[in-house]
Amino acid sequence: MSLKTCAETDSAMVNRQGILTLLWLRVRQAVRYLSLCVQIRKERTVLSRLTDSELLDIGVNRADAEAECRRTCFDIPSNRIEVDRLPDNNP
Repeated sequence: MSLKTCAETDSAMVNRQGILTLLWLRVRQAVRYLSLCVQIRKERTVLSRLTDSELLDIGVNRADAEAECRRTCFDIPSNRIEVDRLPDNNP
């Protein structure tokens, strides 16, 4: 049986901390993504209920509005997705 040095123990703790940080970032990303999916779904529901006159006011025709409303809640425009930056591993 060998004894671990303080440096080896510290290294293991740092690795564990890094894994937990990465896991937390991934969970946070998933929650944000699902929240965005819900928000997009609500927006598409509101869009589907607008009258032709209201659609004209925002510069959208009925066909485009219906096409947008047929998209799934997971079909999110790329400009709406916020990317979490992972922490740098550089000291």
